[in-house]
Amino acid sequence: MWPWFIIPSDVIGIEWRLVGDDTYEQVIVRKDKHPGLQGCFYTFPELDEFSTKDLYRPHPTLADHWTYVGRADDIIVFSTGEKLNPVSIEGAIMGHPAVFSAQVVGSKQFHAGLIIEPVQYPNNEKERQLFLDDIWPTIETVNAETVAHGRILRDYVFLSDPQRPFPRAGKGTIQRAMVERLYAEDIKIFFDNRDNLVVPVDFDVTSETTVLGSVRKLVRSMLKIPELGMGDDFFTAGMDSLQVIQLSRVLFITLEKAGVNPSEQAVESRVIYAHPTITQLAAYVFSLVCENCRQGGPAGDPGVMADETAICTALVDKYIRDLPAAVPNKPAPVDKGQVIIITGTTGALGSYLLEFTLKCPDVSKVICFNRSVNGLERQIEASTSRGLSTDFSRAEFLQVNLAEPGLGLAHEVRTRLANEVDRVIHNAWPVNFNLSVASFEPHIRGVRHLVNFSSQAARKIVPITFISSIGTVERWQTPEVPVPEEALPNWSLATMGYSQSKLASSIILDAGTKVSGVPSVIVRVGQVVGPRGKQGKWNPKEWLPSLVRSSVHLGLLPDSLGTFEDVGWAPVEDIANVILDVSGVTSIWSVEEITGYFHALNPKATNWPSLIPVLCEFYGERIDEVVSLEEWIHALKKSEVYPVMDDNPAVKLLDTYRSAAKGARMGIKVAPLATTRTEFHSSTMRQMEEVSPELMRNWCAQWQF
Repeated sequence: MWPWFIIPSDVIGIEWRLVGDDTYEQVIVRKDKHPGLQGCFYTFPELDEFSTKDLYRPHPTLADHWTYVGRADDIIVFSTGEKLNPVSIEGAIMGHPAVFSAQVVGSKQFHAGLIIEPVQYPNNEKERQLFLDDIWPTIETVNAETVAHGRILRDYVFLSDPQRPFPRAGKGTIQRAMVERLYAEDIKIFFDNRDNLVVPVDFDVTSETTVLGSVRKLVRSMLKIPELGMGDDFFTAGMDSLQVIQLSRVLFITLEKAGVNPSEQAVESRVIYAHPTITQLAAYVFSLVCENCRQGGPAGDPGVMADETAICTALVDKYIRDLPAAVPNKPAPVDKGQVIIITGTTGALGSYLLEFTLKCPDVSKVICFNRSVNGLERQIEASTSRGLSTDFSRAEFLQVNLAEPGLGLAHEVRTRLANEVDRVIHNAWPVNFNLSVASFEPHIRGVRHLVNFSSQAARKIVPITFISSIGTVERWQTPEVPVPEEALPNWSLATMGYSQSKLASSIILDAGTKVSGVPSVIVRVGQVVGPRGKQGKWNPKEWLPSLVRSSVHLGLLPDSLGTFEDVGWAPVEDIANVILDVSGVTSIWSVEEITGYFHALNPKATNWPSLIPVLCEFYGERIDEVVSLEEWIHALKKSEVYPVMDDNPAVKLLDTYRSAAKGARMGIKVAPLATTRTEFHSSTMRQMEEVSPELMRNWCAQWQF
């Protein structure tokens, strides 16, 4: 059955308002004084807009095609502000023959719980556990297809009271609000006591060896991976953000019961991110045990973290060891009829890199390296959503795993590519600012494997372009001297595991150039913003879109962005074109001319005050006042008491905005980056203009806040 409705939004006056992940509420906005086709305004003549409370999801490729997914009344808003439409979860669970009814709960709680009406109620605890064992595989299947904050933990499943059946409407459908009221006290008690529901492992803290064994037992049971190695990375093994929070909570309770009494800060989520192996986490926990013994009080200096400089150095040493020797007298890559590998083509920047590379007359073919099996389907969806071409007749899509020595490709495919490829553009990289550098090791390993691949190309030199970040030089100490376009292998300059992983990879590529004869073009990319085009949009979860959305929520707009105003913003199309210019794809340069470092950013800093009028005009009465950045941050902090994160996402980034404001107060300037070399090699850089009010208006229309 075709599930898509064709809804002519312009004719009926429909606005689609984002309420969650790719889910929109249908709102009818009055077009004229006389209702015409807008029948709701005959019934409600006093209204200027009518919320249907119906939720739809758009077709990935067909305009005006929408599928119904539920009612706004069904949406659960968690204490984090994340929203969840539970209907599909409940439907899947009710498909189990032992389940009569199911309702997801968790409004204003940290994450979801589940109430189940069994077909046959258990008579005792043993039967209850057998019942849960029976339905648990179904819940796990649902969890695998659900966003992290909507996943159901086993400890958060409870059974309804047989004396209080779920209220139902005449058609037999569950009346959600009435179930919530009927079980309100049960739900409150259940979540209030959730920490007591955690069964801690027997934690032996008598020695470093016993702590290691206890942590091993705890982590393996949490991840359900009994063979997890002592040095295996949790996140590579599949740990997600919800499991991080669960592990930190269980660890806190377990240590309390063992008499260690850690402070909550000592075992918060960031500790798990910073110590992502059993060995590292056990060493940290043992330091808490020792501190507790010395002080006799709550243990835990949240600053006790692994020595990341030593880890970074060890990673580089590991992956520059035994680099292949250079093969002399290889010819340069061709300038006409080029074959280009691009990794990560389905993301925002990757989609534009693919688009512009395919449009280049000097390129005969593009090989798209992605992790997904259905790369072509994913690409069609990604490119369509951005208004880009879906003619991929000159593209080949391959599933790869760069962490494997053979890139996850069959030997004959790898050999064919090594013989025909001219250049590699390595764009794929996970954007997660919580992870420590150690958790990026599979991706750093992938860089070494690409060096091996290029070195094995017998017929020609195959240079590698690597998309790095200005975060690798964020702590540049002399703002009066621009950051040079050259290698800066200094760990003190990089912030966060993400930037450290980029720096480590750059150092490995530099070694590959010297030892293996594989030239590298390393592009430190600055602030990439929304598109110039009418389709696509600047990721709403990033810092500036979040600021705008929260400003609309608060009715207040900051008059300054603090130190963020020192950074030039560049539309995604411009960054993609700069990368292709300096890579020798769209501009002809010898390999020797482009080997080294470039800075892809807008040389013209963004003028935030010039963008304020267009924001006030676009959002009208929804923005009441323009205030100082400090006042705005204060209002944002106050709004944290009642978080509605989808409408107020900037709360999650409070520390980021505080840092920008503090830096501006102290007169700190973001170090400028030299762009002379990049501008010489890229006409796109030379012609780049600052972000205009028209561009900001375009992004506002795309966000639909």
